[in-house]
Amino acid sequence: MTDLDGERLYRMEWVKDVRFVVHILVEEDAAVLGASGSREFWRFRALFPDRESVSATHEFCERWDLEVTLDSIYEMNAERYGRYGLTAEQSETLVVAVTQGYFDVPRGATMDDLAAELGVSRQAVSERLRRAHKGLIRNTMAIGHEADARRKRS
Repeated sequence: MTDLDGERLYRMEWVKDVRFVVHILVEEDAAVLGASGSREFWRFRALFPDRESVSATHEFCERWDLEVTLDSIYEMNAERYGRYGLTAEQSETLVVAVTQGYFDVPRGATMDDLAAELGVSRQAVSERLRRAHKGLIRNTMAIGHEADARRKRS
């Protein structure tokens, strides 16, 4: 329909298996946070009100013989880390790293400093940081890009 500074707006006619989207939006009060697709499959990121709604959607798909793969479930709660799929330890490590200046240039703290502050080993800090970075990137920036990368490899 239009080209907006390198991004495009398309209108599409989608008729196959649209029951899934209608079900999660209408029956389960879910919100679609992101969607990307190809000829082979669609990938959705959705926010459901509770686990029962996720289960009901899975049962709905089985009943209608819709192939759905659930990649991951993140519990939303009052804690900030829950929004990004981080564990409490990963979130705490990132916050301590930022406040201690670990990400500053030049660094204001070393991994050993973080380990001492957190009361864990240097190896534990390293693993928490790596897993936290991966989780943050996957759950914020990489949404939709994974499907694009798979399509390019095919």
